Amino acid sequence: MIRITIIATLVFIANISMAKAQTNEYKKFRTGKFKYENNDDFIIKRTKRKQIEYNPKTKEKVVMRIKWKSDKEYTLKSTRIKNMPGCLKKGDVIFTVITSVSGNKSYCSFSTKNCGEGESVIIKIE
Repeated sequence: MIRITIIATLVFIANISMAKAQTNEYKKFRTGKFKYENNDDFIIKRTKRKQIEYNPKTKEKVVMRIKWKSDKEYTLKSTRIKNMPGCLKKGDVIFTVITSVSGNKSYCSFSTKNCGEGESVIIKIE
């Protein structure tokens, strides 16, 4: 009986440790410098409150306010758009969920009212 209690306690502690490690893995994507896996042209700079996506070649730029709902979920509200073709307009909100992380990559699914849904891979470079 004591063995079962000890084993159950160890399994519980291991699960808590794994959950904390996983949370830390997600938190490292809250701030820093990033790029999209499928588009090296854009640089993403993210602070606690703001995300800026910028293409130095074409001068395309979008500034968004970021609000974290949890370690895995956040919204981006576009506040300034410059030279950006496409469906994203000022005031649009992008709902994002980080579905998994692996090393310096975060795998995300997102949706917007005007632009629809999609998935992306964001690579942390700094």
